[in-house]
Amino acid sequence: EKLTPKNHEFWINYNAEQHRQTLRSGAIADRNDGSGNKKTVSVGDGIGSFKVSLELLPALRSDIWIAYATRKNPTPFPDPGYRDDIPWNESDWPADKREEYSEHEEKGRQFRASQISDSDIEMTFSVFLNEKSPITTHMGISRNYEYFLNKERPHISLAMELHAFSAKVSQHIYGPKSYMVTNPAYEMRGIMLRTFERSGLSNYIWVGDTKHRTEHKNGDRKGYADADFLYPADPLAVSPFDNRDTQNWTITLRDESVIAFQRPDWFKHRDLLNHLPTAIIELEALSSLWDRPVV
Repeated sequence: EKLTPKNHEFWINYNAEQHRQTLRSGAIADRNDGSGNKKTVSVGDGIGSFKVSLELLPALRSDIWIAYATRKNPTPFPDPGYRDDIPWNESDWPADKREEYSEHEEKGRQFRASQISDSDIEMTFSVFLNEKSPITTHMGISRNYEYFLNKERPHISLAMELHAFSAKVSQHIYGPKSYMVTNPAYEMRGIMLRTFERSGLSNYIWVGDTKHRTEHKNGDRKGYADADFLYPADPLAVSPFDNRDTQNWTITLRDESVIAFQRPDWFKHRDLLNHLPTAIIELEALSSLWDRPVV
């Protein structure tokens, strides 16, 4: 669903509750991934990044969408739309507008009553898009904290399903986009790589930012001698994405054509994508995962 002033408060409150509960139960939670082996994962990074994305709403001209998996389908009801011309206090309504305002407010109440609650949600992240940018960004993925309290661990391996669904919907709404570019946490990066390898799509994902790739190419490996985070492993591999310029970025398509575009406004800092190994995924390949049979 698209983030708007109408639903912004719900998602802010949801994220705040996730943060509070995470602090209460600990940032590291035991997780059984279905393999029979228990391991610990941090659930704080995604919650924090999701919060950052929500706070960008007033500042962006680009669109923010909330991708989420839920156990409950909201009751179908026409979205009443957001109106800022209706006074909060009914006593301030003009006499000739009372019937119109009352009808609109009632639709709004019914719509909100049909919506999901915090406990219905299993996983969330933000999706950034605009009409002009050839790239999109998925940011702040995290499980609902209640998942870690459930010993049965329902719906494992959900993350890439949600990423694929989001890519599919992005194409449906905005038309062709070239890449999904993000800074995944270490564990999420591994999940992405394993999924693409199992699906025979290893040539459609690239991990390692322009800065690190250039330094490896020049033989400078100080501070990160282990090159496991670079993919493809060949340090000479050319990045399809270059964000070294302050404003003018480029992407190289598979046919070697180059698209130049202005830095999307959700990247508020020039070096945002240089601080962590960047995952660059061809959006069509990511979208195709949604059409594959579940195994």
